[in-house]
Parts: sequence; C-alpha cells; structure tokens
Amino acid sequence: MDKMQLEYPIELEINFEITEEHPIGFVFFYNSKKFWKTRDMSDTLVGNGPLLVLRESGELVVLPSNQSVKRSISTYQPNSR
Repeated sequence: MDKMQLEYPIELEINFEITEEHPIGFVFFYNSKKFWKTRDMSDTLVGNGPLLVLRESGELVVLPSNQSVKRSISTYQPNSR
C-alpha cells in the first residue's frame, strides 16, 4: 500500500470490516479513504482489484477487478503471473 500511495496522490485504506477468509488465504478490499468515509461514487477508485494474501506463504496477489473474488480464487494459478 505504501508504494501505491507514493505513485498516486490519493490516500488509500483497507476496509478490514469486509475482509474475506478463504481456504487459500485472506482477501482485502481497498479504496480511497475518502470513499470509505463518504460512500460517494465520485470518490471511488476504478480498477482496483482486491488483494489476496496467501495463507501458506504470505505472498500478496492482486486479484483482477473484472470478475468475482470467488471466480478469481477458483482460477488462481501460482505461476500464471
């Protein structure tokens, strides 16, 4: 997240209240801090896929934003990046 914030002047925040636990790991959702506060669509990010932290290795995987988390996890291949 720190690297992203250096590249983009928008303050980012993970919403831990909607974190999902799956057998493969944990899925975190992030957006602009302003969006989480206002829920105004003009404050939201576009194309920000959820973050998957793999249970076994702790590796961080950015999931695609164009499909559901369930589908992304079911089709995830560790060497496909």
